[in-house]
Amino acid sequence: MKKTFIISVSLLILISVFVNINVYAHPPENMKLKYDFLNQTLYVRIEHRVSNPLNHYIETVIVEVKEQEYVFNYDSQPTTSIFTYNYTISADCGDLINVTAYCNIEGSIKRTIIACYNAPPIVKIIYPEEGQEVNNTVRIEGISYDADMDDVVYEVEISFDGSGVWHLAKGTNNWYYNWSTTNFSNGVHRIYARAYDGKNYSQLASINVTVNNPEDDTTPPSINIEKPREGYLYISDREIMPIGTTIIIGKITVKANARDAESGMKKVEFYIDDELRYTDVEAPYEWEWKEISFGIHEIKAMAYDKKDNSSDESITVFKML
Repeated sequence: MKKTFIISVSLLILISVFVNINVYAHPPENMKLKYDFLNQTLYVRIEHRVSNPLNHYIETVIVEVKEQEYVFNYDSQPTTSIFTYNYTISADCGDLINVTAYCNIEGSIKRTIIACYNAPPIVKIIYPEEGQEVNNTVRIEGISYDADMDDVVYEVEISFDGSGVWHLAKGTNNWYYNWSTTNFSNGVHRIYARAYDGKNYSQLASINVTVNNPEDDTTPPSINIEKPREGYLYISDREIMPIGTTIIIGKITVKANARDAESGMKKVEFYIDDELRYTDVEAPYEWEWKEISFGIHEIKAMAYDKKDNSSDESITVFKML
């Protein structure tokens, strides 16, 4: 009983440190803004977790636009956690809208949005270059960013030859994807990239490259760790949200995507801190890591084809319980 209590208290402390979640904090934890330019309506989504919304609440919301100030006062809040207010606010495209929400007990939060239609994100392929000859495993690299600054780029995806099949790249603002060209015929192929900001996809970025692989199978298989994703929080094998650091609470199923077009796949090995923990000989390649642990670890997945060519990918995580 005493051990269980200590673990529970430690868990709450750690989550508050690494995820910046404090259920009992007086100030609002988060605020997101959305402006409907066509209807001249501002949506203010506030996260303010309280036990009693009649005694502890968002008391005032102040909206500033074009040197004009709108003040909205309240004597309670609609829920004990997350709620949305909407206001009719006149703004021109390009105007800055500043919003500040004040707690009746302590603290405030401020956010800014640009009034206009949501601009889609921008994505660019940096490597390889247009017309470049490639072979074996190629690390496709690029950048992406949100054009109107009120959103973040949630993900970047890669596709080939207009197939309509999209593969998730690693990272967002600076992203990459390990492409095994041995799964494709020699000749010209087109690489496509797109970014998503939670509202819109970007215009497609694309380049042509020439695949030229030797006939002998000396090419390692391709492998990508699909779970856990870099920068996400996982609790009991469930992906919760992006937080910038990969944190795992409880067990997790480590998943890897491995392929080899020449001799075929032989196996995938899963390592924790360079210690072999599990070998999977058939797809889908996955392993449940349920060992109780606390601290920083490296997860590595190593793929072997039937000619014993190998490649690996790793991710650093913080695990507790």
